[in-house]
Amino acid sequence: MRKAGVLLHISSLPGPFGCGTFGKSAYRFADFLAASGFAIWQVLPFNLPHSDGCPYYSVSTFAQNPLFIDPEILQEDGLLTPQEVTQIAADATGSFDALAQKREKYLRQAAKRFALTPQAEDARRYAQKRPGVLQACQFLSRENPTGENLFYHIFLQYAFFRQWDALHRYLAARGIEVIGDIPYYVNLNSSEVYYNPECFLLNKDGQPDF
Repeated sequence: MRKAGVLLHISSLPGPFGCGTFGKSAYRFADFLAASGFAIWQVLPFNLPHSDGCPYYSVSTFAQNPLFIDPEILQEDGLLTPQEVTQIAADATGSFDALAQKREKYLRQAAKRFALTPQAEDARRYAQKRPGVLQACQFLSRENPTGENLFYHIFLQYAFFRQWDALHRYLAARGIEVIGDIPYYVNLNSSEVYYNPECFLLNKDGQPDF
């Protein structure tokens, strides 16, 4: 059976935060797809992008882009205040890299609040059950490997998963399939190469043979 679909990356969804998220616009787009007779939503990789914005050359196959985490949903969960969400929207200018830098202090505040909730242990279990995710979090926190910094990265991946899982279930209930993609260029400065160098053709200096 033939099906029609649309290619639209999450980052291209409209919204107040400078980058598309798993928030209201994503759900409105899901409704649009269903109402228009589309059956497929194709997206690009969700991974942390390279500094040039390319999602195909990531620091980890398993580390997802925290810019897709919707601040309003974090507010609904009691992890951000309305004032903080308003400020995030006011700061939503510049490149994705600039957005990520400005967003970090708010996400770290959300992580600190989340660490005080009973659900914090769910996030730790989530990472422990997924070695690739845990390695990615360890890699991202390696320059400051304190417990709080590692938990911050675990929180980001867990919050991403929860919001994407909710949207994915919403799509499935409306008969919309998702076609994803993976970052098929392995970044030399990635958790995969850092923790598993034996899987790659590297010379004695740690550089690619080809």
